[in-house]
Amino acid sequence: MEKSIVEIAKTAYDEAKSAIDGWNSEARIDQKFYLSDQWDKEDEEKLKKKGVPVLNLNHIKKTIDLIVGYQRQNRSDLKYYPIENGDSLVAEILTKISMWVMKSNNSRYYLSEAFKDSVNTGVGWIYPVLDYSRDPINGDIYLRQENPFNMLFDPFFTEIDLSDCDYIIRHKLLNKRKAKKLWPDHADEIENLGSAVVDNYFRQDASVPKDQGNQVLVWEYWYRDYKEKNYVVSQNGDFQEITEEKKEEAENIEDVEIVTKQMPVVNLAIMVGESQDQASSIVVYDGDNPYGINDFPFIPIWCYLTTSYAYWDKKLQGVIRPLRDPQREKNKRRSQAMHIMNSVASSGYDIEKGAYDDVNKFNKGGAGKIFERNRGFAPAQRIQPPDMPASVIQMEQLFGNDLQLMGASPDLLGHVSEKNAPGITIQLRQKQGMTTLQEIFDNLSMAFQAFGRMLIGLIVNNFSEAKVQRILGEEIPFKNEIQQTKVQIQRLKQQLMQGAQDLQEMTQRETSNDQEFQQMEAQEQQLQAQLYEMQVQVQQLEQQLQQLIDEEKLLWEKWDLLENESFYDCSVSETIENETYRISVLSALMQAQQYGMPVPPNLLLEYLDIPEEDKDKMIQYVQQQQKQQEEMQMRQLAIEEQKVQNQKEIELIKQGIVTQKNVGQ
Repeated sequence: MEKSIVEIAKTAYDEAKSAIDGWNSEARIDQKFYLSDQWDKEDEEKLKKKGVPVLNLNHIKKTIDLIVGYQRQNRSDLKYYPIENGDSLVAEILTKISMWVMKSNNSRYYLSEAFKDSVNTGVGWIYPVLDYSRDPINGDIYLRQENPFNMLFDPFFTEIDLSDCDYIIRHKLLNKRKAKKLWPDHADEIENLGSAVVDNYFRQDASVPKDQGNQVLVWEYWYRDYKEKNYVVSQNGDFQEITEEKKEEAENIEDVEIVTKQMPVVNLAIMVGESQDQASSIVVYDGDNPYGINDFPFIPIWCYLTTSYAYWDKKLQGVIRPLRDPQREKNKRRSQAMHIMNSVASSGYDIEKGAYDDVNKFNKGGAGKIFERNRGFAPAQRIQPPDMPASVIQMEQLFGNDLQLMGASPDLLGHVSEKNAPGITIQLRQKQGMTTLQEIFDNLSMAFQAFGRMLIGLIVNNFSEAKVQRILGEEIPFKNEIQQTKVQIQRLKQQLMQGAQDLQEMTQRETSNDQEFQQMEAQEQQLQAQLYEMQVQVQQLEQQLQQLIDEEKLLWEKWDLLENESFYDCSVSETIENETYRISVLSALMQAQQYGMPVPPNLLLEYLDIPEEDKDKMIQYVQQQQKQQEEMQMRQLAIEEQKVQNQKEIELIKQGIVTQKNVGQ
């Protein structure tokens, strides 16, 4: 008997949960250390009972904040490059749309938050979101972060990019009302479900007290499968996937071959109800990947992953894991030192019994311990406090150095031993300090580029040509050239119409004077020559316009084929996007401008470190100025042409007069 999808998902859930449980427990402790919860509860209670201060001297947070802050200050953008015969314009369009995706809807912020999860716990997760709230037809694409404690995955994968991972499971809580709106066919079943129960393993957002039963658990089971697909293959090797209905039509076409193969796919099953109870799980969806891509939508950002090791409690780690022991020791040593100092400050008194009516007054004044002696002995004397043990101070310094060695190095912080060290020295040492973190940033870069490859399919599957053009705005390829060419053609055609009317009026003129007749004939011939030249210009511009239109059509034909051919036509990389980089480029451009090299104003504004809104206004202003300048130049050119034309007419008239005089003689 074939297992149901719920049984398969439940088996995968139990498998992943049991394998990754060790990492889950350790990762939660790592996260607590970052949040200054660094004591075991039993040790904390014992110290409190003894009156020992419980200190959390959180040195770990500074290290994590330094790494995450560096990433935030050195964010990069996606950039697409053409491969071999790939179209550079398509790559340029993808780059601009990806920048729009990352700069809208706080996508960059959520990428940084996922990176922070990675540094803290060992892994962070990012995934794309299709939002139809503002654009109900095409939707908007942006990036979001998923809580690592809501994710389960196949624990037996070996490839860091999850290419051999069989499944991924995500948990999330959802309001019953929203769940019923999403899956109306199961509204009654969802309404009868109980409230989500607490799960201390992989449910960060467990059921909240007093939620009145409004929250239900939704768990998504993403799994790899195989599906039979049909392809039509031409003689030159080009292929395209076709549906079963079109397969019969394609079989009647000559010079093509129909190929049917079992192809790997990623499917999705969505269950509502507790994952630990098969009976209460309602399958609301089981089918194709709703994103329209053949891969998992979730992308991990690993911190330190050793795929060759077996046990997940050590296999996957963040930056905090090796810092926990020295941090614990730091807290304990400092707490003990504080306790000794407090004890020394209030060492106590040695007094005679009955010497004072109320001995408790000593305690109220912070006297410490009271030692009573029998009458007849010396009066009360202060007990000489012992000195602070030197070993305590030495151990404090020793463990402080351990945290520095294991955490953020002085080089990374920009500390140098030499006084008045130049800035270049500090930068070089900071760069040297970053080499210890290169693996972390390489993993981030790999995840970001994986999102860039996924983004191609999402854009092609969801964004219409009109949507793409709306995002690009004035930067649409061929748009300005086509518009300017059309304007030129329209202007010349108007001039041709006016010239034809003028020529017709000239031909209707009559005169009996030979001199005037020759002048009119010369004017007609000159106008005819001008009209002929203008017709030639119109034909050339129309050919140029048609060429631009054909190139534009070819561009969007390549765009439609991008989903299947992007792997061969485009490569994904990153481009630096940070203040230091922009300043250095801006400085180089300004120096080039000073040496007389042509530097477009828009390029200078692109690297100017000002708010985006102000930059857009300045760019629009510069574009308007350039447009006005071009129009003025065109008007000036037209005036100059008219002057030349008038001069030619005057010369012809003079020649006619001279000829007439010669004839009279």
